[in-house]
Amino acid sequence: MKAKEGDEKIGEWSHQFNAPESGCLVDPAGSVVFTAPTCDKLGYYTITAVTGISYFIGEDEISAGVYTVNNGTTVEIEAKADQGYYLTPGATSKWSYTFTALTNCVTTTATTTTPTKLPVTSGDSTIANVTMLSAIAGVITVLGFAARSILVKNI
Repeated sequence: MKAKEGDEKIGEWSHQFNAPESGCLVDPAGSVVFTAPTCDKLGYYTITAVTGISYFIGEDEISAGVYTVNNGTTVEIEAKADQGYYLTPGATSKWSYTFTALTNCVTTTATTTTPTKLPVTSGDSTIANVTMLSAIAGVITVLGFAARSILVKNI
């Protein structure tokens, strides 16, 4: 800035602003991923650690990791460059997502089955049931042989 003629109080000054070194630029793109809820699971978000970046929800710093979220919750995350680092110009550094409940889910209920009971015989004992079933199997076998004999004779 140059002084006007006759104004002795104004002087000249200058300052050179340097761009940060390219190694200090950080880009948090892709470091925050939201996964919507399904009928079987709640939604969640994943934060991947990036050197030189800290993540915040409001004023609270949060670590990299996976966080489950209740349906109906809105999560807003901001990435800020740590001291000595700078966000790449134009980089995404704020994310917001609302985890909504699914409405078309079908809930299933457990079904119980009643075990099949063997036919009741005298005494309602397992031995009696096995004996009866063995006798039935024997009759079927005899009938099978008889039918085979008749078919073989006719051929």
